[in-house]
Amino acid sequence: MNSKVKKSRVGNKPGIRKRGDKYYARVFCGRDAGGKPVYEEKAFCTLSEAQEFRAKKLLEKRQGTYVKPSKEFLREFCRTFLQEKEYQVREGTLRKYSWLVNKYIIPELGHIELRKLRPHHLQDLYTRLAMPGDCEKCGLSLRSVKHIHVLIKHILKQACIKGKISVNPASAVNPPRPPQLEMQTWSESEVASFLEAARNSRYYIFFALALGTGMRLGEVLGLKWRDVDWVSGKIHVQRSYTHGLRGYVFQQPKTKKGNRTIKLAPSTLRDLYQHRSVQEAERQQAGDLWNDQDLIVTTCTGNAVLAHNVRSTFLRLLAKSSLPRIRIHDLRHTHATLLLKQGVNVKVVSERLGHESISVTLDIYSHVLESMQDEAAEKFDTILSVSVPTFEHPYGQDMGTSL
Repeated sequence: MNSKVKKSRVGNKPGIRKRGDKYYARVFCGRDAGGKPVYEEKAFCTLSEAQEFRAKKLLEKRQGTYVKPSKEFLREFCRTFLQEKEYQVREGTLRKYSWLVNKYIIPELGHIELRKLRPHHLQDLYTRLAMPGDCEKCGLSLRSVKHIHVLIKHILKQACIKGKISVNPASAVNPPRPPQLEMQTWSESEVASFLEAARNSRYYIFFALALGTGMRLGEVLGLKWRDVDWVSGKIHVQRSYTHGLRGYVFQQPKTKKGNRTIKLAPSTLRDLYQHRSVQEAERQQAGDLWNDQDLIVTTCTGNAVLAHNVRSTFLRLLAKSSLPRIRIHDLRHTHATLLLKQGVNVKVVSERLGHESISVTLDIYSHVLESMQDEAAEKFDTILSVSVPTFEHPYGQDMGTSL
């Protein structure tokens, strides 16, 4: 004999029914693809709990923060996220996103439903990744862990926008704070020594352009002869050659301001002119094997040069010299630092580097500008043609004729 569970509406409270000893609160949350109404329903032991739940959901609907119940897992949403980003970001950026998602985020958190993901899940993940261990995913640098956090927060922000979750759990997590990388740069004499040591290197023109313009590695590798204006002595940065999702590709510069024009120093322009003659001789020697892409930095058959090969050559040149060891990206920092120390306006430096705004330049090179304060103070009296007599400093330091 089948027993029927008695269902009754509780008093005059719509959306709440009692079934046996439980109170069921129900909220209409839309219709499915076939037009059938969909409800969110939850059981409670007391009437007051059911009323509180329903009142909360109705308030969320009025405020526009209501999230339809879903059992979608984080791994599913991450894959959707990557599919959408394929048409929104540069290929190099998509490659980085895909690697982080498939290497760390999906294996560690992908089994958790979006609506059940909590801040402690993320905090525990960051701790595990940063701790030393035998597994290949352990012992990551704090900078790498920070990159993972930034991407997770971005993914979950999209989940909030799409109404999958109401609150971004990553916003309640304290991300790791990696130590700031100390910028290493060369002096004028060290730059001259390096260029002399690299004079016979195949990639000498790369190093001359990187130090003479402050361009990024991929931007120099993406330069074409059509980008050079020999009359004005300027070069136009319009593309970058970098590692994408499926190998190396040409793509737009890193920022909108990356499309820029840079005035070349006479020495850099001379190096470029001489390099053109050398490349023309290689073209004649290669004959039909030459792959004409109009590139400035090429292999002996005209093909684009991989960033790895330039880095390897750079490290070999450093090993043979007594110069301070710096990263190849520090050639860019060296260019900017030398200009700032020569008193070049920071706005001009920012434009040469292709920074999105001058504030980015000020933030990166604040230490350089701070060191210039003493020199500015010493020059002030010279500017005003004021002579200050020697006097005894109140803290025991001797002061000369200028401040």
